[in-house]
Amino acid sequence: MSIGPCGPVVGVEREPNTIRLKLAGELDLASAPAFEHQLEDLLGEDIRRVTIDLRDLEFLDSAGLRALLVTHRRLTESGRELRLGPGPPAVQRLFELTGSDRIFRFTE
Repeated sequence: MSIGPCGPVVGVEREPNTIRLKLAGELDLASAPAFEHQLEDLLGEDIRRVTIDLRDLEFLDSAGLRALLVTHRRLTESGRELRLGPGPPAVQRLFELTGSDRIFRFTE
């Protein structure tokens, strides 16, 4: 599933109470709004956990990080859980530089 030519979501899997998203390409100023919009459409009340796989994400900027932080806050405030699958070194470096690697829960 894709959200358009600049959208990073390339896969969606649903399980009971869980949704898994696979991102690829870039999550940046151009694609972050589309990402947030699609995530809004995908989150049903029965979803308790969201896992976002960043393995194939090539680029993450501050707008993309903000979208992930907003998603984390929204899910946490509603009693839901967000987990991130680690991205490549360049993506993970942004989490480390900003200290947000201490906010997110990363899966193995």
